[in-house]
Amino acid sequence: MIDKMKDRPVHRDLSLDVLRGIAIMLVLNAHMNHPVPSGWLSHWVTNQQNLIGPVGVDLFFVLSGFLIGGLLFKELRRF
Repeated sequence: MIDKMKDRPVHRDLSLDVLRGIAIMLVLNAHMNHPVPSGWLSHWVTNQQNLIGPVGVDLFFVLSGFLIGGLLFKELRRF
């Protein structure tokens, strides 16, 4: 990806993008209404999805804050 203002490559950390994508998928999965077949395993899996969904929200906001904070500190150091 090229920065339009300065024509220099923008370096991104792929692992943080992957973690943010996983967090988004956790939140979306928790908000979907899945049909639950009968059985103890399917109920357990559904309960685990409902418990881990809010963790995805927290993870997304923490990663976003980390990335935005890094950009702000980089600009602060530069100027």
